[in-house]
Order: sequence, then C-alpha cells, then structure tokens
Amino acid sequence: MFLDIPVKANFECYFTYAVNNTREDNKACTQYLRQPVLNATSNYNGYFQTSGDLLFSASSNNSNVGLKNIGITIYIDDSKYNASDPSMFVNMRAVDSELYNTYGSKLFENQNSMFLDSIVKINTYELSPNQSYNVKLTRNIKQLMSQSWKNYFGFAPQTERIPYVTSTIESSLISNTTASRTLFSTINIEPQSFIVQVDTDQRLKTVLNSLGLFGGAFGLVTSFYALLFGTGAIKPWGLVQRHLFKVNRIVQDKLLSTLESMTFISHLTHDTDDLKEDLSTEKLEKRLDLLQLFLRDYVVNVEYLENIQKSDTMTKEYNEELDIGDSK
Repeated sequence: MFLDIPVKANFECYFTYAVNNTREDNKACTQYLRQPVLNATSNYNGYFQTSGDLLFSASSNNSNVGLKNIGITIYIDDSKYNASDPSMFVNMRAVDSELYNTYGSKLFENQNSMFLDSIVKINTYELSPNQSYNVKLTRNIKQLMSQSWKNYFGFAPQTERIPYVTSTIESSLISNTTASRTLFSTINIEPQSFIVQVDTDQRLKTVLNSLGLFGGAFGLVTSFYALLFGTGAIKPWGLVQRHLFKVNRIVQDKLLSTLESMTFISHLTHDTDDLKEDLSTEKLEKRLDLLQLFLRDYVVNVEYLENIQKSDTMTKEYNEELDIGDSK
C-alpha cells in the first residue's frame, strides 16, 4: 500500500492472526511500515510494503502463523489540517510487492505498457477523512506476450510474467475517539480470494497459421478442379531441378548418360535415305525402349508398373489355364 498525504502524518499498524483471531499492535508489522516523508511535490509519502514473506490464511490451526488481516491507521500531525477542506484526501495505491520490486517508482509514472498503467489506475483510491476502509485483495498473474519475432511466426510464445493485484474497497463512517490525536482514517486489508488466477496471452493469427489456411484452401481448390476437369500434364521435376543450376546440370547429365540424344520424328529431314534409316524397325524399337525407360524412371512409379505387369501376367496365365481346361 502506497499512501500520498497532503499534510504531515504518521502511521500505526496491526496484524490480526488467523489463530484465535489474535490482534498484535505496532510490533511485527512496523518493519514493513515506512512513515510519511516530504517529497518534491510538497506531499508526504509513506507505505506498507512486504517482501513476499507475509501470508494470509483462512485456517485457525494452532500451528498456522498466517494472517487474517492487516490494519493501518493514519493520524494527522499538522496544524494546517482542515477536515472540511475537499483537497484533504489521501491517495492510496494497492500494488503487488513483487511487481513493485521489479519496476520500482517507475510503475507510477504512466510511461509503461497499457496493461501496467491500467492495473495501477484501477487500484488507486482517494481516501476521505473520518472513514474506515476495508480493502480486499486478489492476486493475479499475467503472462504478457513480449514483442518477439517468434510470437508472430507461431512458435512457443515468449511471455513476461507480471504479478498484480485487483482490489475492492468498502467504507464506513468513524468518529475520532482519541482527543489527543487527530485520526484521519483506518485501512483494513484482507484477501478476497486465496486462488491465484493466471492469464496467458495467445496470438490468434500467426505466419504459420496463415500458411496453413492458405495451403488448405489451395489444396481444396486444386482437388476440386482436378475432380471436375482432370489433372494437367505430368511434371516430374520441381523448382530445385529446374532452377538450381548444379542440380539441373546433374539431371541433364544423368538423362544423357541413360537416354541417347535422339531427334524428334517431326524434326527429321525429308531425305529419303536418312528418313528410312531413322524409321527402321531397329531405330523404332530403340525409341520405344528409351521412351519406356524414361517413363519408368521419371514419370510413372516403378512399383506401379511392376504391379501392372504382374497383374497382366497372372491374368494371362489364368486365361491360358481356362483355355486348356476347355480344350480338354
């Protein structure tokens, strides 16, 4: 709790333990209490801050040392104080101690992320004179997504852990029962819930998600097109073989070593002797062999061709057996 007071004041505190509802005034709690000190804006700043070693508890077990609530009492020690002056209010901020240890006083400078500025703002209250305030706290943890390129691509999110509190406040009227001292207000702090809620940011749109959607849409369109109009010409080579010079040269050399360079029939000269030689039975058989070799190695799956051949062989053998049986 950080308190900003317009006049000189001092604090007192107490702990109420969960065991037997025992109250302890101005003893163990004073180590966490800082009395108001004049700052550059002519206000007095004080606070009650722990280092995370205080725990609230709902159990009344005798072995339990947890707290039921924490109390802070504000007394005015300034002759200029006028309770009827509307500017005489105390500005109170409820802040998680771990969060303050990380950011320090920069947390209150409104130069942080929108999330940090918002949680400071919603936990800031103006306390009026002669009021008793009951503040209930709930601890939360926000896994805030950082500005990392991995988060845009869809990898495991890089997050920043931000512990913070949310609070509610109730007030009731009190009267100054101590004639020798001017009581401003009392603050009672207790947990609203013992459950810590953890919220983790998730990016809904990433590069990988977009690629997946695009790939799915493209596959659906091409499948639908093939269903209606059939597939195009077989293309056994992709971008690597066609555009990378080294691989392209290797493919060409392999084709030349496996398949002889042979002119297309439509490009043959009309010389009678040359045409007869190129269209001879031996040449045509060689052309068919090379074509079959090319189709087997680069166009059609070899296993698929072998299965077709086996199927044809079995069909022929079966038909031959039937013919022999009929002849008998």
